[in-house]
Amino acid sequence: MNNTIDSETAEQIGISDIPKDIINSGAKDISKDTITLAKRAEQVDTGNSGVTQLDLFQGRRYEVGAGSLKYNQVAFDRYRITLTESSQEVITEDNIETQKIGPLWQAATSISPSGTNSAMRAAQGELGYRLALPC
Repeated sequence: MNNTIDSETAEQIGISDIPKDIINSGAKDISKDTITLAKRAEQVDTGNSGVTQLDLFQGRRYEVGAGSLKYNQVAFDRYRITLTESSQEVITEDNIETQKIGPLWQAATSISPSGTNSAMRAAQGELGYRLALPC
């Protein structure tokens, strides 16, 4: 979505005092944060595709630009959002709690390449936690 307006169009519309950061700002990419609020949510069954979808009902979605006092607001009756899950084959710090003991042991002892050193340390910590629980 392009929210820019050129100076010729601004003159035709009769808007002469458009801020310069809006006119011809197509080269600037301003990151926006999104806040979504809803009264109710339901998880949609997508099978074993590795994707989670949520249906949100009766809510609002806000887009806020960094360093800007302006925001966009949209009200909705139903809004579907898709959340992707990280791959279970690659052990990361984010999915360490969901791993089985076998892959966790391999990641902790560096038998198989699990990615990063921080993932190995996280696997060691999780394995130590699980083995210490019975004691």
